[in-house]
Amino acid sequence: APQRFAGLISIEDVDRIVTGFDLKSGQLTMADASREMSTDEFTDAASYIDRGAVADLYRRGATIIMNQAHQFEPPLARLCRGLEHVFSSHIQTNLYLTPPSAQGFRTHYDNHDVLVIQIEGEKAWRLYDKPVDTPFRGEGFQPDQHQPGELRAEFVLKAGDCAYVPRGMMHDAMTSGDAPSLHVTVGLMTRTWADLMLEAISEAALRSPELRRSLPAGFAQGTFDRAAARKTFAKLAQALANDVQLDPALDLLTDTFIRSRGAD
Repeated sequence: APQRFAGLISIEDVDRIVTGFDLKSGQLTMADASREMSTDEFTDAASYIDRGAVADLYRRGATIIMNQAHQFEPPLARLCRGLEHVFSSHIQTNLYLTPPSAQGFRTHYDNHDVLVIQIEGEKAWRLYDKPVDTPFRGEGFQPDQHQPGELRAEFVLKAGDCAYVPRGMMHDAMTSGDAPSLHVTVGLMTRTWADLMLEAISEAALRSPELRRSLPAGFAQGTFDRAAARKTFAKLAQALANDVQLDPALDLLTDTFIRSRGAD
């Protein structure tokens, strides 16, 4: 079904946004896997996007990236709201317009789960082993530390296709065929069990004077004797295991998520 996602956005819409909006650095960026790119190449002295430079760099093989594209296109905003309801997760969209026979990013991983929605054209994807299993949000890809593992899958996304790329999975993608490729990446900013446990500990601290007591004076000094602190820590950890409660912590995360969403 090539027209499955046709109502979300189009190449014509991208052209309209780039030429009709006063975009600033960060809202639009560019990437080319064949070289390092600087924002100075497509922004002016006031950090506004230079439309002529964008067009010229695109013709030379660079990918146009629009971050938080749902802020410009209501259909993408509606998609985000629907997926937020399904996943109980904050959702963002970035779009990538890549010219023929070009690749925007080198092999890398994302620290959040991604749904790739192919809008127009085709893109060839390669997925590799994870160098970091399920990374934290702040655990970003480091090209000097993380190398692609064994190739696990190769496929071509055509208009109307969608793929799921788990966080931490190394991947790269290149335009397939003679036409440009437009795809939207839907980022799922999920909460983790660690987030829930931290909230549960905070809830337990409201009931436990022992958890609220100050750390020993001088704990940051190199000469601090940690023997007594280890015993206290183990005692508190055991008490937490018997006291932490799921429901109050989950209720708080739920309330925070609902309050953070805009009105329907």
